[in-house]
Order: sequence, then C-alpha cells, then structure tokens
Amino acid sequence: MHKPPMPRFFWFGAAWLLLSGIVVGIDRCTKMRALLLPYSQPDNILGSWLRLRLAFNEGIAFSIGHGVQGWFPMALLMLSLALTALLLIWLLTIQAPKWQNAAAVALVLGGAVGNLWDRLSLGYVIDFIDMGVHQWRFPTYNVADLCISLGVFWLCCQMYKRSP
Repeated sequence: MHKPPMPRFFWFGAAWLLLSGIVVGIDRCTKMRALLLPYSQPDNILGSWLRLRLAFNEGIAFSIGHGVQGWFPMALLMLSLALTALLLIWLLTIQAPKWQNAAAVALVLGGAVGNLWDRLSLGYVIDFIDMGVHQWRFPTYNVADLCISLGVFWLCCQMYKRSP
C-alpha cells in the first residue's frame, strides 16, 4: 500500500527544528566549557569590555527572582515548559512563505530549550558572557539568552515591517 507524502509544511517545520537543535547544541557546548571557569572570576577576552565569568542564575531574565524560595522555582519551571510547548506549536504551524518568522521563532525555541535543559537538570541556568565598561556591566548571559533576544528582535522587526 502506498503512503501519501508528508505535507509540505511538515518538512518546512522540521527544517527549522534543525536550527533550534543547532542552537541547543551550541548552547550546551559553550555552557559545558564555561563550567571549567572559576566561579565568578572574570576572564578578560576584549579588555574589560567582554569577559567570561561563570554565574548561576536561579531567576529569570537578568536574574529577576534570583534567590527567591518557595513556589517560585516550580512556577518558573512550569512557565518555561508551557512557553516551550507554545513555541514548538507556533514553529510547526508557520507556512513556508514566512521563513523569516520561522527562523526567528526557531532561534527563540532553541534558546528556550537550552535554558530549560539547565533548569530541569541543575535547577539554575549557567551564564558566562559578561559585557560592559568598568563597573557598568550588562547582566551576565549565555548563548541561549542571546538567541532568544535576537529571535524576539527579529520578530519585532517583522511585525514593524508589516504594520501600516
């Protein structure tokens, strides 16, 4: 008996899932490398502007909620799981002409899965990229955070481009 071919949108979504998987792989590799750094000791890459500094983030973006006990860590984990599921559904329903939206959502999904992996396995997220000038520092982040930020920015640009 002959099986019908998979719908075209399936292959389109699967291709973008590969991008998400690549983001997760790069994120995991860089975090494993970062674990070799001494905790909280900056290692200058480009002077004081770009440094590697191992940090563990128990909160959400920019360490909001770091150190909060009780229900917060479980609620954060549940929220992360729900948002990851929604991103996956969104990615698999984007049609082929909207490849830029699919690429942006794939970046966000890959970053979300990378950080979710840390939360599930460690209870915190490994951060290590430290940027700033002297005492004015941007909060320490990782490759997953970078991909999430780039993906959200790209989606915002796409929405702005389409608005009247």
